[in-house]
Amino acid sequence: MAVKRGARKKAGKKGGGTPYLRITLIVVGVLFASFLLLMQTVRMGVFGDLPSEEQLKAIRHEEATLVLGTDGSIIGKLFAEDRTNVQYEDLPKHLIDALVATEDARFFSHQGVDGRSYIRVFFRTLLGRDRSGGGGSTISQQLVKNLYGRDDHGILTVPVTKMKEALVAQRLERVLTKNDVLVLYFNSVPFGENTFGIESAAQRYFNSPTSKLKVEECAVLVGMLKANTSYNPRLHPERSKGRRDQVLELMHERGHLTRAETDSLRAMPLALRYTGGDALDLYAYFLQHVDKEATRILEDLGKKNGRTYDLRKDGLRIHTTLDPALQHAAHDAAQEHLAAMQPKLDKELRSAGVRKRWEKRKERKGGRCVEAQCIQHLRAL
Repeated sequence: MAVKRGARKKAGKKGGGTPYLRITLIVVGVLFASFLLLMQTVRMGVFGDLPSEEQLKAIRHEEATLVLGTDGSIIGKLFAEDRTNVQYEDLPKHLIDALVATEDARFFSHQGVDGRSYIRVFFRTLLGRDRSGGGGSTISQQLVKNLYGRDDHGILTVPVTKMKEALVAQRLERVLTKNDVLVLYFNSVPFGENTFGIESAAQRYFNSPTSKLKVEECAVLVGMLKANTSYNPRLHPERSKGRRDQVLELMHERGHLTRAETDSLRAMPLALRYTGGDALDLYAYFLQHVDKEATRILEDLGKKNGRTYDLRKDGLRIHTTLDPALQHAAHDAAQEHLAAMQPKLDKELRSAGVRKRWEKRKERKGGRCVEAQCIQHLRAL
């Protein structure tokens, strides 16, 4: 009887472990089957049509129209999205190195999707809760997101979106070379401030064409791709410098920079040559007239040849008669004259008591001054 009890006990332990193994296998099987089913429904277009290979070949970006002065310099832009496209030859090697080292280390070896990155994300980011592990999207998948955006599919939004981007990224790399993917990526990526593409970003933040960007400047712009507002060098210079230094360190780890080069570049201060909206105010009134006149000319031209032109999307080049040197000279002269005359005007206003009367009237109105009252005050001067 003792032997039989022992045998039953062993059998019980063996039988007790079997359900757990079966449940685990069943759960894994169900998840895998669900994954395949969802993948097939996405591929069939149930959650929206996927772009075909022909459509991917024909990708063309909107491009800002440039307004040029008599010396050929850019005095303004007319755009729906501020973008000026570049060619592969315009991309410095250190810009490509910075992007690949930071966003997709195996870019040149995979076919649009990097399975090793997904494994890293699962174990390090999801299970280990280490956000420094980064995401699993390749440059090609990020490009697809930039080009086509993301739709809302409720609770299935994340898995459906990732599957769509993976499928289109693989399709994209079947019809385009790696160099073509890099060009499309750099021409489409957003840099904040309604600025799209590396050329517009290089001009805005460093007043430089892409081909002339320095290594540390490339690191700043690539660093912005993680969060273009949080790492905006104009808005958050300290944060931007820290991110720049991270990019430089990654370039060193991938063998693109020596230790000495990395340390030297990291020691450099963040140096911007910002040419944002304020820098173009000097030509704002003139650009309004250029906009109206160019629109009229394109409408007349379209009636003659039957073509349709879009001033803000076709990347036109408008040559004008404005001389930037004379415009700057006039601006400097006006500033110099105002600087000399303002103290005299202030003295005259104080002696006449005009300012005090204006302030008292403003206080009686609760601090509000309508346009008509302001005009009356100016006439009284």
